[in-house]
Amino acid sequence: QHRALALPTDRRIVIEHYRDLMNQTRVIIHNPFGRRINRTWLLAIEHQFKRLLPYKMYGNAKDNGIELVLPEWDASWLKTLWHITPESIEPLMTEAIAGSPLLAIAFRRIAETS
Repeated sequence: QHRALALPTDRRIVIEHYRDLMNQTRVIIHNPFGRRINRTWLLAIEHQFKRLLPYKMYGNAKDNGIELVLPEWDASWLKTLWHITPESIEPLMTEAIAGSPLLAIAFRRIAETS
């Protein structure tokens, strides 16, 4: 990883993309922020891309990054990621959480304990 690109740090996020054997594009956002932050960030990314794409993309949040799987890819779409800023995250998440499975899980958990 270090020879090919760079290592992610708390100040540098590394993004790579490639075509897999199924001819789908995989975009990997390497970062050291952990699953909790990455899951939230993925929800925001999915919501941003929902506005851009006519189909739903697949995403997976992990401890060391986010994986996006798309049938096609245009490098200009990376600009979409930069629209997710500290200033835009609250309204974006308010919109995104309504259709999220995270809301259903939290609701069920609260209902079970009450």
